[in-house]
Amino acid sequence: MSSSLLSLSLVALTPRATPPRMSDDDAFAQFEASYKRPAPTGFARPSTGGELREYLLGKWSIRKATVFSVGGISGRFQGVGEFVAYPHERPLLAYSERGVFTPDSGGAPVETRNRLMYDFSDERKVAVFFDPTEEARGDASSVVAALRFDHSIDPSTLQMADAPAPAGASEDEAGGYTGHLDIEAAGAFLSTWSVGSAANEGSILSMHSRAVDRE
Repeated sequence: MSSSLLSLSLVALTPRATPPRMSDDDAFAQFEASYKRPAPTGFARPSTGGELREYLLGKWSIRKATVFSVGGISGRFQGVGEFVAYPHERPLLAYSERGVFTPDSGGAPVETRNRLMYDFSDERKVAVFFDPTEEARGDASSVVAALRFDHSIDPSTLQMADAPAPAGASEDEAGGYTGHLDIEAAGAFLSTWSVGSAANEGSILSMHSRAVDRE
């Protein structure tokens, strides 16, 4: 993950009133407990780029927990995300995410957003880019040209690898993220990132459950 994810890749917008914390914690525990049940009979997790692309398509409800012992911001996030096919000659999925992040330190919750682009051109390695463009954006070629590489996913193992540190990076910048996707059901998956460097040490757990559109 790049430094964009160190700050949760989230752009703070408007402070919100502090919501009750007990229900959030209970929901996390219930989601994790339900996810860890045995996988449904007949479910086969995606193991190629094409299968992973088809799996991710659609809308998801998201809960995150960030826990840092050094640096970083510990807290809880609740929101929604969506993967949609992006009109380009490359097989791209555009990912957008919105929600509310509540710091464990007791600070006011903030509304946040995040944008990524997933490139499935290589069946053996999915490239994930940070998308810095605004929602009201220009043509596809301009958007793709502005993307910044963030991390990659190996579909065969679901391991996630951080972007390499740039040449001449300081000791604080040299530490990276390691991550993994756990996909054991058609309607839910987990992603786990761990970070270790002189400046930051901690983990980010994201829990996704497939959203059902209501008429």
